[in-house]
Amino acid sequence: MSKKKLQNNQNKNLQKGYSWREKEGRYCARFTIDGARYIMYGTNYKELVKAVDIRKGEIHKGVLEPEKMILNNWFMRWMESCKKDNVKNQTYVNYCTYFKWYVEKSKIGNMPLSKIKKIHVQDFLQGLLDRDKPLSINTIKYLGSILYCCLEEARDNDLIDKNPANKVITNLKNRKDSTKKRNAISEKEERTFLEYVSNHRYFKCHESMLTIMFGTGARVGEVTALTWQDIDLDAGVIHINKTLSYRKATAVKGRVKSIGTPKTNFSVRDIPMLPEVKEAFIRQKEMLDVINRECTETVDGYTDFVFLNKDGKAMYPDLTTAIIKRICRSYNKEEEILAQKEGREPYLLPVMSSHWTRHTFRTRCFANKNVRNEIVHAMMGHSLTSRVSEADYLHITTEMIKEEFGLCAE
Repeated sequence: MSKKKLQNNQNKNLQKGYSWREKEGRYCARFTIDGARYIMYGTNYKELVKAVDIRKGEIHKGVLEPEKMILNNWFMRWMESCKKDNVKNQTYVNYCTYFKWYVEKSKIGNMPLSKIKKIHVQDFLQGLLDRDKPLSINTIKYLGSILYCCLEEARDNDLIDKNPANKVITNLKNRKDSTKKRNAISEKEERTFLEYVSNHRYFKCHESMLTIMFGTGARVGEVTALTWQDIDLDAGVIHINKTLSYRKATAVKGRVKSIGTPKTNFSVRDIPMLPEVKEAFIRQKEMLDVINRECTETVDGYTDFVFLNKDGKAMYPDLTTAIIKRICRSYNKEEEILAQKEGREPYLLPVMSSHWTRHTFRTRCFANKNVRNEIVHAMMGHSLTSRVSEADYLHITTEMIKEEFGLCAE
C-alpha cells in the first residue's frame, strides 16, 4: 500500500479537525474559538482527543489567551457574558450596532488585546473626528465609553494590565464640544406653535399630544407609550410606567416597535394633570370616537394606545419629532410670506425636536410656577440626588430677561 493511501486510511476515521501527519509521525488537531485558531499535536489519537477537550474547556471557562484574542472577538464575548442579560435590549442593540459600524472593520478591531495601547484608541477616535464626514463629538464619546467598558472588563480578567481607553477623549484635537444644544422656547413661541397646530387643517390631529408634551415634561417615548389604562381622568393623574421605541432589533431585519421600562427607576411615576392637559386627553378621546379610529396593533402585549397614526398604529418618538419639525417649517414658510405682504419682520419659530418640550416645561416651572426643585425632579422622573442640574433644563429666555428689568411691552 502506498504512503498516500496509508495516510488517507489513517485520516478516514478521524473526527473533523483532526489529521494524521505521516512525515511527522503524529496527529494534528485544529480548532477555532472566538476567532482564535489553535493547533495541538499528539502521537496517540485518543489521548490527543482528550487533551483537546480539556483545552477547549479551559478556554471556555475563561482561561483566555490575550495574545490571540482580538478586540472584535473579545467584544462579542463581553456582550454575551456581561451585557446581554444585564442591560436593556435597546442598549444591547445600540452597543452592537455602533461597534459594527465603526470598530469591527477598523485596524484596532482586529488587533490582539495585549497589543492595543492608548495611542491606538486615540488615533482611532481621532480618525473618526477628522474624516470628510466627521462624527459628532457625542457619538465619539459614546464609542469611547463602549471601548472603555469593554476593555475595563478585559483588565478585570487579567487579559491586559491597563485600560488603553482610559481618558482618551480629553486628548482629542478639534473636538468642537459646541454640540447641538437642546433648548426651550418662550411662552410666546409655545403659544404661537400650538395656535398654528390648532388652526391647521392637517396638523390639528396632533394638537392634544403636543399640548400634553408641553404640559407634562414627559419624555417622548413615555408619551407615545401611553395607553388609556394609564390615564385616570377622574383622579387627574397620568401613570408613567413604560416607554416605546422603534429601532433595529437583534432577531429581525429592519426596525420594530418595542415596549421597555422607563429610563430609570425614578421614571416610573404619576404625573398630575394640569387643566389644559386634562382637557387635551378628553379632546383626544372625543376625536378618536368621532373619526372612529381604534388601535390596530399590539406591541409586546400592550394595545389601546392613546396616540395613533392614520392607520391606527401607535405613534413613536422619531415620527413625533419629524412631525414637530414639519410643523415648524410649515409655519415659518407661511409666516415669511405673510410678513412680506404686510411689510414687517417675520416672527419665526426655531425648528425644534420633541425633547425641547421637556426643556420648555422645566423652564416654565421655574419662571412662572415657582415650583420647588424637588417636585419638578419627581415630575420629570429624576432622582432627588440626580446629577442632572437645574442648568441642564433651565433656559433663560429673552422674555424672562425683559420681564426682570421691566422691559416687556404693555
